[in-house]
Amino acid sequence: MKNTKWAARLAALMLSGFALGSAQAATYSEQPVRLIVPYSAGGSIDTIARAAAREMSRQGGGNFIVENRPGASGNIGTRTVVDAIPDGNTLLVAPDNVFTVNPHLFDTMGFDPINDLTPVWEMARLVLVIAVHESLPVKSIPELIDYAKSKPDELGIATAGDGTPHHLVAEMFQKMAGVELIHVPYKGGAPAIADAAAGHVPIVVGGLSVIQPHVDSGRLRVLAVTQSERSPQSPDIPAVAESLPGFDISSWIGMFAPLNMPQAKLDALRDLLERSMSSDELEKVMITNGIDPIAEQPEDFRARIQAESDVNRKLLSAIDVKR
Repeated sequence: MKNTKWAARLAALMLSGFALGSAQAATYSEQPVRLIVPYSAGGSIDTIARAAAREMSRQGGGNFIVENRPGASGNIGTRTVVDAIPDGNTLLVAPDNVFTVNPHLFDTMGFDPINDLTPVWEMARLVLVIAVHESLPVKSIPELIDYAKSKPDELGIATAGDGTPHHLVAEMFQKMAGVELIHVPYKGGAPAIADAAAGHVPIVVGGLSVIQPHVDSGRLRVLAVTQSERSPQSPDIPAVAESLPGFDISSWIGMFAPLNMPQAKLDALRDLLERSMSSDELEKVMITNGIDPIAEQPEDFRARIQAESDVNRKLLSAIDVKR
């Protein structure tokens, strides 16, 4: 069903004179526009970037092309955009950890992603969940807390690796719930979920879309989403915050531009991207990949990035993870 929030925003744009065929959108760039994805092809970030590139091109904004620049947990591709000419033809599509984790994880990066890039738009949030193997005798977060307290430092919790949002969920859960778990890091979310589904690790943090097939087969049981509120896609799944008030860790995907990009160019890009993000095609891609579309103003987005960075700095300092 069409997201009403996006429909309302699109209607407001049209009433303001920004119709789909506007000259501004049609002339965003006469040159190819590179969307740099700082990770390999095939993941959620790459999928959203490619869908956005197709829709922005279809809207008449120019020729948008995705370019994958993986390495150093996203730092290599991000640096490409930091150093780019601020003409609007080189942009970044990246997840939260590049901005809110990497500066605290790496001893040196050579740049400051929060202050050396301009937020264009928060595009989406990946729905992360805490799930357990079907053999674990718990069906809710309060039951998991009670069970974990009865078995201190005995239960493993699988994540996508050190310093990932999944890892931060595990650490914040232990801190706020007052439990002791064994962190089991993997090289990615898929192998972590596969091992949890096989019964090798009793608890796992992962993307809902990847976990769902194992839920359907009965091997995993989802307890809660990790963002502050329930996901519009799965309103029957409670949020951890309903049991632990203030719990809020989400994994978002955003678009960023180099500093000092002309304001008129930046405004044109935001108009084009907002229209594109409201399309049926992009909404379908997001739902398929377990991703919630977001309509957050750039000013609010920047403030939240800084706030998340401050929280993650304290968490990472407490667990002493460095690269």
